[in-house]
Amino acid sequence: MAGKPIDITGKRYGKLTAIKLDHIDIVANGTVHYWLYKCDCGNEKVIRKGEVSQGGSQSCGCYLRESVRARAKIHGDSKSRLYDIYKGMKRRCFNPHFKNYKHYGGRGIKICDEWLEDYLNFKNWALNNGYRDNLSIERIDVNGNYEPDNCKWIPLNEQPKNRRDTKNNKYERKAIW
Repeated sequence: MAGKPIDITGKRYGKLTAIKLDHIDIVANGTVHYWLYKCDCGNEKVIRKGEVSQGGSQSCGCYLRESVRARAKIHGDSKSRLYDIYKGMKRRCFNPHFKNYKHYGGRGIKICDEWLEDYLNFKNWALNNGYRDNLSIERIDVNGNYEPDNCKWIPLNEQPKNRRDTKNNKYERKAIW
């Protein structure tokens, strides 16, 4: 027969604090103590004492969920206009099935490694170089790559003027006197 269980009330294990002994199971080689724990997140959960005291459980499960969410949320901008611009650059330069690929990647236009490796590098450049939601990215040299020294932000209504196939019709006004 098992002796009196050791009282761990109030003892912390990771994010868990022991509240009270919940129940004891009698098994072939002794007893298993189950305790009610309160997690830092506010949830309460009954867990086997050995699992907690030996480090198998450090929370009610919230820690795992939080860490999975944190890994999935790389930059938090997946629904932002700026991230759409970034995805658009990548699509134009690297997706041969994209309708305008032939005008970008098909002509050898690339994105610099600094931006390609990490969206946050692009975002930092954009915010430090005047990005606003009413602007569009423009390559200064239309034959050059997407890179900090070859890009700037211009008003959306100016973007169509900078296409390679835009014809600038210039004419002289003659004064009528």
